Amino acid sequence: MSELANNVRHNGGRDCCRLSSQWNLVKVSMIAAFMMLSGSNISVLATEHSWSFIEHPHPTNVQLPKRDANLIRQIYSDQLPIDELCERVVRLEYQAYQKYYPSYSQGRNADIALQNWKIHAVTIEAGALNTCVYLLSLLELAPLIEPDFEPDLYYCGVYSRPAQTDFEQEMISLFDEYVTLVAAGDSVGASNILSLNRFENNLMLNDDVHFYFSLLLQPHLDADPRLPALINLSPNISGERKSFIENAAQAHNLQSVLDSTEPCAPRN
Repeated sequence: MSELANNVRHNGGRDCCRLSSQWNLVKVSMIAAFMMLSGSNISVLATEHSWSFIEHPHPTNVQLPKRDANLIRQIYSDQLPIDELCERVVRLEYQAYQKYYPSYSQGRNADIALQNWKIHAVTIEAGALNTCVYLLSLLELAPLIEPDFEPDLYYCGVYSRPAQTDFEQEMISLFDEYVTLVAAGDSVGASNILSLNRFENNLMLNDDVHFYFSLLLQPHLDADPRLPALINLSPNISGERKSFIENAAQAHNLQSVLDSTEPCAPRN
């Protein structure tokens, strides 16, 4: 967890329990989405130093040394709180990846290598790894995105204004990391960000961005009765813009939508 987010959570007078009711609903939505949806079929991105996760996919438990596979399996029988379970899952799975591909970490910035692996991890359909990566990202964000903190700084597909303090820059950096994961994660990522968008916080998606994520979820509506409440398939946008978003969703090209969305509307 980032130092700033940790200080806000524990020392800033806003203990994370203040978010418990909203956060528990978000976690339930995320876990349900993971259980019900199929994960991502988006093409995996090449990363720093031309590393290809297509050529170097995350190993399955069958491919791992028996000891490593047993350590990962043991986590799920330990009855841990969800955040602690996910921290262990992500840590052990990343260690397993590094052991399976020793050259991955060689000559790479450690933070960039980890972030690139997380982008790959959210595309993995089997197990809980993709949900855990999202969950830990949101745990970092949670103390920073209550509107009481920075009511005029929020994300709608772009930011309402530039960062003016170190705190705001931290918030934007963490949000950027989260959106990068969402963009890679396809339907599971879409259910994540639309679940968060339901609550009063520093996320207020523009109609066209909301529509993009709604289209990604549309094929999965029968899988989970909670999904229809998240989506908006009749956005207040022009026909031309709607066609553009439909094409972008078909191509899984979120960036083209973010690059062309309107500035954020003022908060009511």
